[in-house]
Amino acid sequence: MSNISLGMLGSLVMIILLIILAILLSEGEEVRKGIETRVLGLHRSGVSRMDTVMTAFSLGNEYIRRTRLRAIIMFLTMVVMASAITSFTSLMPARASLLVSKPGYVTSLDEILVKNGRGVPPEVLSEKIVNVLGTFAGDDYYVLPRAWSYGPVDRGLQAAVFVLRTDRGANTTIPAVIGITTQEFELFYRNLTIGPGIFLENADHCMLSSSLASRLNLTLGDAIYVAGRRFLITGIVGSPETPGVLEGILDSMVEADGYNPLPANPQFFSTISKDFTVSGQAGASPPNLSVSSVLILPYERVLEIGGYVASVALIPKRPGVDMRSLAKELAYALDITIYVSESGAAKQLSTFTTVMVGGWELVLTILVIGALNITTMVLGSLKERTREIFVFSAVGLSPMGISVFFISEVLVYVIVGTLLGYVAGYLMTWLMIIMGTLPPTHVFNFASTFTVVGLLTIVIASLAAVSYPTLLASRIITPSLERRWKLKTKPKGDEWDIALPTSATSLEETRGILAYLYEYYTGAGAVREGVYVTREVARPDYENLILDLVMSLVPLEMGVRQRVRVASVLDRRVNRYAITVHLNRLSGPQNVWETSNYGFIDDLRKQLLMWGSLPDEEKQKYTSIAARG
Repeated sequence: MSNISLGMLGSLVMIILLIILAILLSEGEEVRKGIETRVLGLHRSGVSRMDTVMTAFSLGNEYIRRTRLRAIIMFLTMVVMASAITSFTSLMPARASLLVSKPGYVTSLDEILVKNGRGVPPEVLSEKIVNVLGTFAGDDYYVLPRAWSYGPVDRGLQAAVFVLRTDRGANTTIPAVIGITTQEFELFYRNLTIGPGIFLENADHCMLSSSLASRLNLTLGDAIYVAGRRFLITGIVGSPETPGVLEGILDSMVEADGYNPLPANPQFFSTISKDFTVSGQAGASPPNLSVSSVLILPYERVLEIGGYVASVALIPKRPGVDMRSLAKELAYALDITIYVSESGAAKQLSTFTTVMVGGWELVLTILVIGALNITTMVLGSLKERTREIFVFSAVGLSPMGISVFFISEVLVYVIVGTLLGYVAGYLMTWLMIIMGTLPPTHVFNFASTFTVVGLLTIVIASLAAVSYPTLLASRIITPSLERRWKLKTKPKGDEWDIALPTSATSLEETRGILAYLYEYYTGAGAVREGVYVTREVARPDYENLILDLVMSLVPLEMGVRQRVRVASVLDRRVNRYAITVHLNRLSGPQNVWETSNYGFIDDLRKQLLMWGSLPDEEKQKYTSIAARG
């Protein structure tokens, strides 16, 4: 089976599963309502949303069959929008790099520094990286690799050290050796060194600090032995006349990572010092070695004695080179840490996986035109169906219900149109490859995220287009001239008498209403979130037709409490029992008491309206409860 067939089949299965899920949720809600009614009584009313949606889809399909020309134009609009998105847009994984500032230090030179962590095993670089960096750098940069090598662990000295020996029998120890290239010597060491220094890449010669040379009584031309090999001293860093001055210049050099270019002190790293690792101060970063603690060899020689590439510095050959662009290219191509320093400020490249969006600029116009086309056609449909909407209003359809009707009709177009557009987009891509509009290597992304995002974009654009016509249609539906029930009276001090818009025809019905309200306030209506909390409920006084309650109104932190008396009085003029409520403020601010009572009174009013809609057998149940007392 082809990928396009699988994509279509998957979409259809997803739609079917969504329909099944909606039905299951609807049936589950009906079961929950049934249990609630049996336990707490019938105190809630509402129209089944699922029934409304299914009816809306059915009427929408019927209207589509009646207006075939408009349906064809709508489907073509959807197909064109979907095929344009699936053909011209793409959303694919990509790597992005951001420059993150490294505050706390000022760098000594402008460079791109490639270095993993502190350059201590296992955070080492491959020797192949040097060749790759040289290719990227071209003729604009000096490529300066550094090789480090640490001595083996000496259990007698309890440290990782190399032993240095001279022909005269003198010896000492150093923690590490560093290998540099002739280019790096000329750039950074020449002005600090006595003698020719490192002038050959493949020669057994070395450099050391003046303090180390003084300790071993060595000078230029003497030999020194390390790691079983003999090296001739061709350079001394520093001057005997000013000991430590020139060495300090090298020690205080700050690269883009915040450290000097010399090896890290091994006594703080367990991968080197093993059991003799020293714990550093909490929050402090282990320092690098000073030049007086290392021996400087040619880069290739350090690799030969077991060293590794610790870092690579790319130094621009001339001012004005765009280091940031090269650093981003390196971060994109290589999974290593890269630093950039310019004018004393250091930044680190933070590389992460993201997505790249392309082609949306080509389809934006199509989306806008399609959305306007949908709006125009739905407005035309609204004009044609005005009388039909009035009929729906007459049978009790709410403004929200009519909105669902129009939205569901557009969703029928969207679902069918996007599926057809998906296939059309595949065929369009195939034709453009044959015609040479797209490169032969272009691959239609059958099931990636961008397809889902593209189709969802069509759904959102379509629903946005139908929102204005839907608003107009909902305004045609007018359940009543007064959309919000209002309180007709005002409180007098701490007392408030309110007549409720309902009445009972007999004494038995009045007592049934009190039993009904008592069940509500001791069960389903004991607490109404955001409205009130019932504190006390007295049993109804069926002789005097009174129900007393004590409740707290929201916000509860304001401490508003009131006593409520629901009473019924026979109005002899119409021979009916009127229902009234008397409120008595017990505590809390007056203004909060007045404003918060609307929610409570409105909830009570709706319960009385619910009583009027109950079947006769339900009403008989409550009148029987009242008769038993």
